Parts: sequence; C-alpha cells; structure tokens
Amino acid sequence: MKKVRNISRRFFMKNIKKFLLIGIIIVLSFINYTFAEDISTNRPLIDTFNSTDAEFVEVNINSNSKIKDKFLSMEELNQLGVNLIDMLNIKGELTNKNNLNESDLKNYYSYELIRGKEQNQIIIYGRDDYNNYITAILLTYKDDYNTLEETDLVIDVVNNHKNEVENTKKRIKKIYSKLDSNPQFTTCIVGSFEGELSSVDKYQVVSKALNATEGKKVEGVVDSSLVSISAYTPNIDKYIYTGKRKMNLNLALRYNDYEKKTYIWIGSPIITTGY
Repeated sequence: MKKVRNISRRFFMKNIKKFLLIGIIIVLSFINYTFAEDISTNRPLIDTFNSTDAEFVEVNINSNSKIKDKFLSMEELNQLGVNLIDMLNIKGELTNKNNLNESDLKNYYSYELIRGKEQNQIIIYGRDDYNNYITAILLTYKDDYNTLEETDLVIDVVNNHKNEVENTKKRIKKIYSKLDSNPQFTTCIVGSFEGELSSVDKYQVVSKALNATEGKKVEGVVDSSLVSISAYTPNIDKYIYTGKRKMNLNLALRYNDYEKKTYIWIGSPIITTGY
C-alpha cells in the first residue's frame, strides 16, 4: 500500500502538541515510574505493532526531565534554548512560527519565547539532521511563595523509521546527560488500516497485539468511535501504576472519516500523543 501523509493532520497536531507536552511535564511528574533500560521497551513494542499488520505511519518518542532546581531568568532560559538548538542539530534558519509550513521545515525552524509572571517557556519546532520532526519545550516556573522553583525540558521526536527508536533514544539521552539529567521516555508507534474496521476486526487487532507480547488487559474504553486499552506485559520492564495495578502498554484505535483510514496507536507505558 502506498503511504499517504496528510499535511493538514500533521499541522493540526503540531498546533495542539505544545499544550499536550506542557501537560505531560505536569502529569509525568506525579506518575510512579519503575525504571529499567529503555532498550527493553523498544523490541517488544515493535513486535506488538508488527503483529497487527497495520501500515506504519510514524513513531513518536517523548522524553521529559527536570534539569534544574531553580527558576531561570529570561536571559538564562534564552541562552539554554540557543544551546539546545545546537544540541538537537536543528537545521535551517529561524522564522516566525506563523509563517512556518511543512515544506519550509527543510530550511527553517521556529523559536517561540513565552513570558509569564511565574512561568516562562521556550518552544522550538523544526527538523534535525536525520529529518526527524522535533518539538522541544523548556519550561521554568516557581510558586507564589518562591518555595518551589524548577526548570524542565521536554523533547518530542517524530520520525518515519520504527527501527531507529533505540538510536534516537541514545541521542536524546546524550542531550540530557550534558544537562546532568536522566529523562523519562514514552514511545508510541502509529499505524493505519484502509477503511473503517468493524468491531470484530478491532477486537482481533487488539487480541493479536496483546498475544504478541503476552499482555493482559488492565482497563479499557470501547465505544462506536474509539477503542482504548491499558495493559500490562512482563516483556517490558518499565511500568507505571494505574491505581494499584501495573500498566506498561497502551493501545488505541480510531477511525478518521476524512482520510478514510482507521488509525492505531501503540504506546509504552502510555500514549502521550493526541488521538
């Protein structure tokens, strides 16, 4: 099947992604993570996706970590942002984000600085030397009483090569290492099926995915428009808790009427991209 990439879909997602990523900083900071080497996540996740026979669309790798226990001045934050562009190997020339189209990303990137009373942030969007789509957010904040000060970094990478997950994570880890930090990762593989899958077909896809990784359903939502399943598999060492139950695999299916495709998202430990 010939892969069709929908530009309007990507840029709709880009416009909401920065808000999702800011939310991720807050949400992940309260999740009880149990860590193992991320390499143990990559292969089982890819095998799970391959078992569904979906057409590969893209893989999303999200990383998040606190990098400083202090509130940075705008000058300090801006200098860190400039350094981050070099560390991420963002290519092209700076342009206004409102003038940035998908075709421009080969030659341009955007750099947005947002000021607030107790929170400042920098949002960088562009492509790197590997033609990955990069969204990076630097967020520095403090509370009303100056008892809590923190600076966080989110790096979100989208690429078209599911077998490059491990190498991409290694490059990201090197960036955080330079900042004396160790990131938390979430990984999501996106695929699609032609047309709208029936309820039976969706059930079979989920069953194949769980069987491929010896996964057991923890909880889920199933209705006419969305299937979303949380599961636990012993084949992935890293996990989080939902209530008192372990979870490290998240599957979702939704039909896109505009594109006439059913999309599937398979993430670990959770899906952090919009669906």
